[in-house]
Amino acid sequence: AYIAQEYGYDIAFLMTGILVIFIILYPLFVKDVRIVKKRPKMGSLLYSEFKKKTTRLVSIFIPLLLVSIGLLTFAIPLYMTDSLQLNVSEIGLIVSLFPIATIIGALVSGPASDKWGRKNLIAFFVIASAIFTASLIFANTWLILAIVFSVIGFLRGGYYVGINALL
Repeated sequence: AYIAQEYGYDIAFLMTGILVIFIILYPLFVKDVRIVKKRPKMGSLLYSEFKKKTTRLVSIFIPLLLVSIGLLTFAIPLYMTDSLQLNVSEIGLIVSLFPIATIIGALVSGPASDKWGRKNLIAFFVIASAIFTASLIFANTWLILAIVFSVIGFLRGGYYVGINALL
C-alpha cells in the first residue's frame, strides 16, 4: 500500500509482477537434493494393517458414524423446523449445545479410556451413540431433543478421542 500511495499504482503492479515472476522462476534455478527412500509396497502394508482386529473394527464402524454425522448435520435441523415448528432461537440453542457437549465428552473420555481401555470405551460410546441417535425419533419437544442431542454430542466427543488414539 505504501508503494502504491507514494509512487502510484503502475509501479505497485510492476513490482508485484516482478515479484511473481521471481517466485515462479526461482525453483528452476535452485538445485534440489532429493533423498530417495525405498518404500514398502502398499498392498503388503494394507494386508498387515488389516490383520489387526482394531483396524477392522474401526473400518466397520466408521461408515456407521458417517451416516450418524449426516443425519445429525442435515436431517435434524430440517426436523426441528418442519415437524417441531421450532423458532430460530430454540434451534440455535440446540445446535450450540452439541459442540459444547462434544468438547466435554472428549475431555471426559481421555481419562476414562486410560482407566477402562480404549477399545471398551469406543465400543460403549459407539453403541450408546447408535441407541441415542435412534431415540431421536421419540423427541417430540424441543427440551427432549436438546437433551438427546447433547448426549449424542457427548458420546461423539468420547469416541473421537478413542478412535484418533487408535489410528
